[in-house]
Amino acid sequence: MNRQFTSIVDTSHTDIAEIVRLARQPIPTTEYLNTHVSLVFERPSLRTRASSITAVQQLGGHVAVFTDAEIGLDSRESAEDVARTLAQTSSVIAARVKSHDVFERMIAATNGS
Repeated sequence: MNRQFTSIVDTSHTDIAEIVRLARQPIPTTEYLNTHVSLVFERPSLRTRASSITAVQQLGGHVAVFTDAEIGLDSRESAEDVARTLAQTSSVIAARVKSHDVFERMIAATNGS
């Protein structure tokens, strides 16, 4: 079962401890071998974009980056449609959006998968 990390507020102390434990373990460099990751940036961010791309590539994955200028999140394309479309081609979608509500709508549109 896939679980979504949507808010620190909704995360138990036990889950946070598990996240920290997992973060401290070495990750095999082939963990994301041939995995497709879509990065959605409604808000521009050099550091987040650069570190995310580098991390996925170092783990063997493939990255596609989509900016708000390309998508038009909730103006040309609804957040739900963006999520459903990317979920068909990507194993992971990471989204930096202006509103947490947009993030929650994207998760709901893909049934949390």
